[in-house]
Amino acid sequence: RSEVKINSIDALRVDGHYTPAQGRVEIFTILVLHQNNQAKLMVGSGIVKEQYPNFSPVMEKIFNSITLADTGQTTTPRQTQQQTQRYTSGQYKFSFDYPQGWQVSEQQGTVSVVHPQNLAWVSIWRITQNVDPQNYLQNLEFQIKQQYQNFTVTERKRTTINGVSVLITIAESTSPQGEAQVNGILVFYENNQAKLGVVSAGLKEQYDNLSPILNQIIGSITLLM
Repeated sequence: RSEVKINSIDALRVDGHYTPAQGRVEIFTILVLHQNNQAKLMVGSGIVKEQYPNFSPVMEKIFNSITLADTGQTTTPRQTQQQTQRYTSGQYKFSFDYPQGWQVSEQQGTVSVVHPQNLAWVSIWRITQNVDPQNYLQNLEFQIKQQYQNFTVTERKRTTINGVSVLITIAESTSPQGEAQVNGILVFYENNQAKLGVVSAGLKEQYDNLSPILNQIIGSITLLM
């Protein structure tokens, strides 16, 4: 069980497995999206366990595309997500989607994707040493606190992204340019071993617009075997 966000909407998530009448083990996910402590939407899915590695990334993309419309009308499509491209690192074994126009660069094992006007960025890297994810997250928080002034943690949580467990810290800080920003610090882990580090930032005054895009990028991250 975990509390997650889908396109800035709070959601309760339950993952588990069961054996239906057909006798094949299925892995299920139940999501309840809620606002102001009121349930608004429920989503359920089931995947045959033996096919889970193939279909889980597809299902996660569907989950991360869910939005609650402002009205009951369904005839006008809402452009809530930008057109994206897929970046795949064969060397570091991960991939993610990023919006067209954002700049991608790779330097010293870290892949960064940056907003065209430098309003936001995401950096992603593989963790190659054996390390506890909670300890790694604490070290990341310490490093970022040294880098940015007024660093204040506002939220800590756990979630699952494309079938991988993730520790998340949300914080606010002041950039070297003196601008207020919102930081995301994430550690993907498997078998209690940290596998991937992610740090993001977006200008606070623009964060309502930037947050869905950053969530779209981070929510598309997939670890490759």
